[in-house]
Amino acid sequence: MVDKAFLSYQHEHKQLVLEVRRQLEQFGIVSIVDEWTFQKGRSLPTEISHGIDASNSFVLFWSKASARSRYVKFERELALVRSIKEEDYGIHVVRLDSTPVPRRHAFLLHHDWRRGRVGTKLFRDHVESLALALRGLPQRQARSTRDQRKLLVVVAGPSGVGKDVVLSRLAYRLEKNGYPVAKLTRYTTRSLRPGEKQGDPMASLSKEEFYKQWRKGVIACEHTSFGNSYGVDSSFAGAAPEGSTILHSMRNLVVLDDIKARAVERGISVVNVLLTADEESLRDRILQRTASSEEKAARIVTVQDDLAWIEAHAEGVKKTFHLILENSDSCSLRACVDSVYQFITSRMDQSAKRPPKSSGRLTPHAADRALAKARRG
Repeated sequence: MVDKAFLSYQHEHKQLVLEVRRQLEQFGIVSIVDEWTFQKGRSLPTEISHGIDASNSFVLFWSKASARSRYVKFERELALVRSIKEEDYGIHVVRLDSTPVPRRHAFLLHHDWRRGRVGTKLFRDHVESLALALRGLPQRQARSTRDQRKLLVVVAGPSGVGKDVVLSRLAYRLEKNGYPVAKLTRYTTRSLRPGEKQGDPMASLSKEEFYKQWRKGVIACEHTSFGNSYGVDSSFAGAAPEGSTILHSMRNLVVLDDIKARAVERGISVVNVLLTADEESLRDRILQRTASSEEKAARIVTVQDDLAWIEAHAEGVKKTFHLILENSDSCSLRACVDSVYQFITSRMDQSAKRPPKSSGRLTPHAADRALAKARRG
C-alpha cells in the first residue's frame, strides 16, 4: 500500500500543493514536499534524491511553469529511472493547464485538474481520485458536466483568411472558460515565419527529415502547397486528455477527408469550419505579409483558384462543413470566433446531457449525426 508520495511542483503552485498535502493526509498518505521534508543546509539535489528514494509513488504537477523548471525536470528524470527499475513505483501526472506533456510521459497515469479551484467540490473530488489511485484502488471520476471525449476543430480556408488568428482567439476563450485545449502539431518543410515557435504548433523539418518521419508513421496526411510539404501528428494529439478540444488549421481542402477519417478511427469527433472572404480583402492581407514577392504572387493566384473551387463545389462544401463563415474585417473576425465558440461548446454541453448508450460512449458516427442535426437547427 502506498503511504508516501513525492510531490513535484514549481513554486508558483505552492499553495495548491500544500492543500493537496493536507487533504492526502486524511487518506493516510504522507507527502514528501521540499519545504516540509527536506533538511535545512543540505544539498538540494541530494535531498531530492533521498526524498524520491523514500517515496512509494511520484506525483508531478504539470504546467507551463513546471515545464521550465530545472528542479522539476531533475525530479521527474529521477522518478522515471526508478520506475524503470521498480515496476510498482507509480508515477502520476496532474495536469494544471494545457501545456503538452512530453512524449515520454504519455504512457503515465494522467489526472486532469484544469478545472476545479482549491476549495471547490470538484477539487476535493480530484484529490480523492488521486488518493485512490496512489493506493491502487478504482478511482472516483471527478467529471464536470461537460463531454469527456476529444473534439477536433478544423478551420479551413484560402490564404489570408485569418485561420490562425481565429484559432488563437478561440483557444484563449475556451481555456478562459474551463474547456481544455490542445493543438494538433503540424509538420512542414518551409521555414518558420516571424512569431512562430518550433513545434507550437508548426514544426519545421528538412525535406529529408520530413519524409523520414512520414515513412516511420509519425507524420500523417502528407500533402504539398507552394512547393513545401505539410503533414500532421499521426497520433492526433494522443497525449491530450479526454475532453480536450484539438485545434487545427489548413488551406488544402483535398486532404480534409483524410484528416477526418483518421480522427474518427481514434474515436475523435470532428467539426469542420470554412472561413471565406472577398478576393480583394484576401489580396490586401497577403500583400502585407513578410514574404517574398514570388510567394505573395503565388498565393494571390491560389486564392483565386481556391475561391473558384469553393464556388464550383458549393453543394459539396455545404455538406462537408458544419459552419461557413465570412471573415472580411475586424467585426466579422469577432463574429467568427463567437460563432465557432458557441457551436462547439453547445455541442459539448448538449452531448454531456444526453443519456448514455449501452456502451457508455457515443460512437463517432452518432456524434457526427448529432452535429449535423445541430447544424440544421
